[in-house]
Amino acid sequence: MSVRNWLVLLCIACAFSVIIRFSLQFVPSFTIREIRVTEQKGREIPASVMDTLRQWYGKNGYAFTHAEMVRALRRDPIVESVSVKRRFSGVLDVTLRLVDARAVILCMDGDTVTDSSVVVSDTLIPLRSDEREVYPEDVLRVEVSDSYGGMLRRYGMDDGFRSVLEMVGSLSGNTSLITAVKYDNNSSNSFGKVVLVLEPLNVLVSIREKIDPSRLSQALDVVKEQQKGVMPGKYPIRYDVYDSGLVRR
Repeated sequence: MSVRNWLVLLCIACAFSVIIRFSLQFVPSFTIREIRVTEQKGREIPASVMDTLRQWYGKNGYAFTHAEMVRALRRDPIVESVSVKRRFSGVLDVTLRLVDARAVILCMDGDTVTDSSVVVSDTLIPLRSDEREVYPEDVLRVEVSDSYGGMLRRYGMDDGFRSVLEMVGSLSGNTSLITAVKYDNNSSNSFGKVVLVLEPLNVLVSIREKIDPSRLSQALDVVKEQQKGVMPGKYPIRYDVYDSGLVRR
């Protein structure tokens, strides 16, 4: 068979496939009735992802391509990768992988969270108010003032905040005790002030200067040992951590 005949057959096959796909758009059984969404690490599905997926409910599965869905979902800055598979005529399986976060920043006005961001590498990505629980408790949560949070969003992380992430984020066995990390950049030194809230022990640990993560871990081990078997009182017990040692107030 000549090359010309092969080209003719190829064109006919392509045209036939286009006609079939176009015709399938009008078959009711291919209407999307269910989209099953999972995250590779079992994390909560962001509300922004669910909002994006709503546009495909009720549409025919052949009226759009999987690549269109992937592109739309990848526009979300906290979505790293997307896989779309058709399971049944009206069911799609969507598997996501969210970006791995170093920390979640909570901007506080008193006891109220006014804004939030997630730290990915050295970049801050805004989090919607209904997405703050996407990242589990083992991801470091740092509370900052609303004004300082605005500076971080506008100008990026400064050296002081990077030091906090490196120091507290490097802790391993003690992170389960830390229910909150409060950072105040307004201090007499360039580092600022960090307060670790150990709610299970009713303890506040203030870090007054930049110290090695191993020294901080040792200090927290001492705090745990001292509070072992002690019933939490009405007021929190306060400790100060310096590079030279641990002081109970």
